[in-house]
Amino acid sequence: MPRRPALVLGLALVGCQTAPEPRVVEISMRGDGDGVVLTRTATGCLANGVPITVTADIASGGGWRLAPGPAGLELTEHDALVARIADEAGPPARRAYLDPIGVPLARIAFADDGATVAAADRGPLGTVAIDAGAVVFTPRDGGAVTVSGTSDLTLAVSLVVPATVSISGRAVVACHRLVATSPTPAK
Repeated sequence: MPRRPALVLGLALVGCQTAPEPRVVEISMRGDGDGVVLTRTATGCLANGVPITVTADIASGGGWRLAPGPAGLELTEHDALVARIADEAGPPARRAYLDPIGVPLARIAFADDGATVAAADRGPLGTVAIDAGAVVFTPRDGGAVTVSGTSDLTLAVSLVVPATVSISGRAVVACHRLVATSPTPAK
């Protein structure tokens, strides 16, 4: 019987060696002149190598900060308000990006298979659809932006609109969503 503990230990080691590695969550966005790779980390994300930290309801990195405000989420750059984000549960679910005085920068209406993006005047800015495992934003003025690594429309749209907010600010918004919807990777 002295072999039994060694056998159990050997089987335990074999089991540990065959355990799958934690999945790395990586979202990439490519389009006309803009691009970012967003990688989930234990403390938030990396956006093109810039750390974004997410604690509770606050995401911050690269001078940008997303935090709850009196009328929804507030996105600031170096403490200056850039946009407010207001969500409506719907149906259909909607998200509005508003400038500091409340003028809409973009309005998004979500459906099961895509979303429509409208400007302040409610004129169409483009459509978002899931295509071959990626999310594609097609602006009305041509070109296309592809977000791969997710089928989460809210996360993907966060990376592409509003175009008036830099990709660094949009990455903070997207990281906030990614952390809320994905497991924490191993350190």
